[in-house]
Amino acid sequence: MKKVILFISTLVLFINSVRAEEYSNWVDWLDPSIQYEEVQTETRYRFYKEEIEGEYLISDTLNKYKYNDIDDYIYSEFSNWQETCDGEFANIENKILYPYKKLVVDTNYVQIGDLTKDISFDDIKIYANEEEVSYEIIECDDCAKSYNHIASNEKLILKLDNTYPSMALSFYIKANSNYPSLVYRIKTFFDENFEKIGIAYVGNTNLNTFIPNEKWLYLAMESDIMYSEVPVLEDDNTVTYPSKNMCRYQEKMTYYYNINKVYYDDNYYTNIDGYIKDINDYKVYYRYLINDNKNEFENNSNYVNNNDFTNEDNSITENTNEDILNDEEQNIDSIETIISENVNKSDTEKKEVPIVNTMSINKQIPIIKYIILIVIILTLIFIFYQNKKYRKKMSLE
Repeated sequence: MKKVILFISTLVLFINSVRAEEYSNWVDWLDPSIQYEEVQTETRYRFYKEEIEGEYLISDTLNKYKYNDIDDYIYSEFSNWQETCDGEFANIENKILYPYKKLVVDTNYVQIGDLTKDISFDDIKIYANEEEVSYEIIECDDCAKSYNHIASNEKLILKLDNTYPSMALSFYIKANSNYPSLVYRIKTFFDENFEKIGIAYVGNTNLNTFIPNEKWLYLAMESDIMYSEVPVLEDDNTVTYPSKNMCRYQEKMTYYYNINKVYYDDNYYTNIDGYIKDINDYKVYYRYLINDNKNEFENNSNYVNNNDFTNEDNSITENTNEDILNDEEQNIDSIETIISENVNKSDTEKKEVPIVNTMSINKQIPIIKYIILIVIILTLIFIFYQNKKYRKKMSLE
């Protein structure tokens, strides 16, 4: 029986030693004024993925990019037609073309503006050769978003669904009856920058229908010379020129790019699957052995060793059955006291340490000491009942 008790006492001490070998959590700083025992180190890094950012350019004149892949290229849009194509171009196309120009530019946009006061229209319709054409309202900083109300400092801009000869247009513009005798200007434009004016007219809200004539040409502008692949018929508004051998070209555009590092986050890790370790951006972390209850272990050890287990054979032969039972009860009480003290102290002796926020570190719970403790408790319960049965048997004898 004493051998069992000695074994149990040894297990109790083993649990305390396991607890004494626990390490702190990982920290990124150690207090230089403290002498730590068995310090371990771990280097952690930031992790990133590579993201390529770039574009196709003829040349990187702004020095915006670090890399250039000459094997990855596309061709630019064709240039305008011109008489000569000097230079090292990727593709040069030659063709006989027919130059011409318009005395009054065609129309892509219609503008209503130059208002004397705020105005409102009930309906606006536009026709080309008496066929109604559709349009959309263009938004800008000082443009009205609808024709229901236009402030005096605003204008209404309508984009037609196609390009039309300016003098082929006509307009139906009905003003709201609450705005009589107000003056505004109708102008058409060829380009989206509103520089090439087609026709223009000063209208009045008392009128609804407007058909252009020569009076509408006082601001008219000629078009640039244009080129057609088929001959163009000359008329009152079109001037033609002799055909020419013209050319246009494309240029080779290679891929210029930078490689950007997109970090997982701002923390440091030992590893992140699918990411690249930045060996130049790292931190060293530390953990140390927690051994604050060393003296207590020595006291408990002395307390257990004060029991007389050295002359086991002589004690058994010299004691009677009743003395053995009394001795065992005392030893059991002593062990129960030691276990109780150790369990209680293990709950109060937890040392607070900083916690490192890292996804790659998992705390390992010392489960074995709890398993051993359960085994000891079950063993004590078994000894208690065996002892009780033995005492009962001895009392019957």
